[in-house]
Amino acid sequence: MAKDAYYFPHDSNARQDVKILKLRIKHGWAGYGLYWGIIEALRDQDDYAFEADQIELISLAVGCSIDEIMPVLETCIEVGLLVEENGYIFSPSLKKRMERVDDIREKRRSAGQKGGLARQNEYNVEANAKQMLKQNESNCQANVGQMLSIKEKKIKENIKEKDIKEKEETHAQAHAGVSAKKAKRTRFVNKLFEEQFWEIYPRKRAKQEALKAFQSLFPVSLSKEQCNKRWQNIVHHIDALVAEARPPDKLPYPATFLRRESFDEPPAEMTSSNVPEMEFVEVEADDE
Repeated sequence: MAKDAYYFPHDSNARQDVKILKLRIKHGWAGYGLYWGIIEALRDQDDYAFEADQIELISLAVGCSIDEIMPVLETCIEVGLLVEENGYIFSPSLKKRMERVDDIREKRRSAGQKGGLARQNEYNVEANAKQMLKQNESNCQANVGQMLSIKEKKIKENIKEKDIKEKEETHAQAHAGVSAKKAKRTRFVNKLFEEQFWEIYPRKRAKQEALKAFQSLFPVSLSKEQCNKRWQNIVHHIDALVAEARPPDKLPYPATFLRRESFDEPPAEMTSSNVPEMEFVEVEADDE
């Protein structure tokens, strides 16, 4: 198994270790160098060990012949720098040091994973928060738009309702005004009948029928000028009737006289002077 960075701890004063000194006494600095070559080769192996019967593999890893490596290897095992156990050759010191290194790396890797997960979770939380914020903003905008639409609709309805109400009020006021004018016209016609017509007509019979006939001659559709003209012709026709000098009982009833004659024109023979104008109430055609 490949080892990252091919690193392992190495004491700077290893050359003064008792076991190392024994090795150096027997094999010199060459043996010291081969020892560290073996250690470096072990560092690169799975579980930091060689199979005991793979001396050739060890020599290839160190870069020397079997004859060169075997004496040094045997001395290292003899002095305790290396151990042969359960079919494997390894360095207890290297294993102990690498266990600490591997433990540190595993903790860092685990922390890195946790940190990555934490960062991922943080990113997810932030992304979810942004999404929720965006969704809330969208919902708020939709709600605001809906509220504005409802408010705008309500305003339009209120305006329409207000316009309708104003029109109804205006119509009611106008109707009230027209009704008042009609009522005033009726009162004036009744007064004219009572104080003028009934006094001058020579035969006084069936007064209520006569009043109805008299009222029908002055509808609200007639203008003030038309009413005065009709009233003046009524007076002229009465004068013409009186001028005939017939006995009162031979004269037509007032209602008959009013319904029979046409008062849009004066009689053929005018016998009376001008009739003063009356203050008839004017009712416009639009008011009807």
